[in-house]
Amino acid sequence: MPDAMPDAPSRVVAVWAPAFTVLAAGAAIDDLAATVRSGRITAVTPVAAQAGVRVGMRVRDAHRICPQLAAYRADPERAARSFEPVVCALEEVAAGVEVVRAGLCVLAAAGPVRYYGGQEQAADVIRDAVAGAQSELGVVAVGVGIADGMAAAVLAARTDTIVAPGGSARFLAQFDIAALADAPLAGQLRRLGIKTLGQFAALPAASVATRFGFAGLRVHRLARGLEERDPAPRRAPRELGVVREFEPVPSTEPLVFAARGLAEQLHEQLASLGLVCDRVGIEALTADGRGSARWWRHEGKLSPRAVAERARWQLEGWARRNPPAADPADPAVLDPHGDRGEGFVSLTLRPDGLRIATGTQTDLLGGVQQLPETAEAAIERLQDLLGHARVARPIASGGRGPGEQIALVPFGDLDPQARGTGPWPGRIPQPAPAMVPGRSTPVRLLDAHGASVVVTARGELLEPPAVLEVGGVRAQVAGYSQPWPVHERSWEPGGGRRFARLQVTTADGRAYLLAAETGSWFVLAGYQ
Repeated sequence: MPDAMPDAPSRVVAVWAPAFTVLAAGAAIDDLAATVRSGRITAVTPVAAQAGVRVGMRVRDAHRICPQLAAYRADPERAARSFEPVVCALEEVAAGVEVVRAGLCVLAAAGPVRYYGGQEQAADVIRDAVAGAQSELGVVAVGVGIADGMAAAVLAARTDTIVAPGGSARFLAQFDIAALADAPLAGQLRRLGIKTLGQFAALPAASVATRFGFAGLRVHRLARGLEERDPAPRRAPRELGVVREFEPVPSTEPLVFAARGLAEQLHEQLASLGLVCDRVGIEALTADGRGSARWWRHEGKLSPRAVAERARWQLEGWARRNPPAADPADPAVLDPHGDRGEGFVSLTLRPDGLRIATGTQTDLLGGVQQLPETAEAAIERLQDLLGHARVARPIASGGRGPGEQIALVPFGDLDPQARGTGPWPGRIPQPAPAMVPGRSTPVRLLDAHGASVVVTARGELLEPPAVLEVGGVRAQVAGYSQPWPVHERSWEPGGGRRFARLQVTTADGRAYLLAAETGSWFVLAGYQ
């Protein structure tokens, strides 16, 4: 019998609870509702999805499409706590359950399919087990998908579908390109006329890699029904798991605190080898040999903070299922050495899905939008403290004035649609100003007689400027340009806006771009 294709994906079971994070935030499944984080939609109910609201959409865009949309603040802690009974129910009927996020689990299909006698039988057992879970949200309805590879299985779970072996590529071909590609890549492909995964999969892999890089090649492989990368059978040079032992402790707080330190240690070890991992196993053992063990998968590299959060969710769920004994002196809960049998004695983290750490290079004005996790976490923390719109990045947007050519976009929002490169009549000539104040700053531009300089309707100076006063500080004008008038939005009621620009230099070596409007002067920008 010939060997299987080296990159043939294995069969995967995905268990998906629709809009689970929205339900955990307080909405009902039939509501027009979504959860929001950093100004963007993170999850939607089926009704909101039918109305056109999409994950990743800006909140203001979502409300423009669906004014009745109820936006809830995402509560990952409550979502994880509410999903814990579902995960426990799955672990009762299948081994190797991986939690991707609250509302989505995956596991290898071979075990349950073989044990229960078929794919349909395994899916029925999983549905029945979840239906009996005692979640604080009530009965949780899930879809079960089975397919070759994780990407196809997750999409199959959304329609409660079992894809035949070898049929993942045909199954995926019908989906919109946005099902697997992020918004920038999906938009770029649509502009090229590629709207479905099937159309993208039909392109040559070499051409995709040349045109779209690693991100495009990853989506291309998934669209063809393959794993997102080739298998890497190379084993790690040594055991990379990290462990910490304790005196028996009955509470979970010391372990959560230790999980952060262990996660940092694990990342340092992986970084020294040039590796990252796609999932982390968290195992906590008690003195009597019981405990909690689970694999956690994440979209990308798990940060130490993310590992600590998952450890807390896992251990708190275990503690609720295993409350302490009513009588601590009861000999039944003591081991031969007198220690509480329910006390935790060790915590272990194990990496899996090792791959080469390629790193990410970003630029300041657009380009690759990924950031190192430490920087991203710091920025999100600042947004929590200052507000979403107070932490922004500059994006070249095109325009006539210096304040229009750069747009400040809140971190996490998509880049605004560029207004083109011109030509822009009346655009400020090069060199570009080095300083653009957030708002026009009033100043005084005086002639030799101490009167304010006046610009006529023809764009002429009645008297040449002699003194510029900025913030109460006067300086002699060393040079100036001829003013040029600007008439913007003449079609608007009232005739739009009329003003004139003027460049001046002062004797102290400074240079300014000024504007005269309604008899007053303002600083639009400054030069270095």
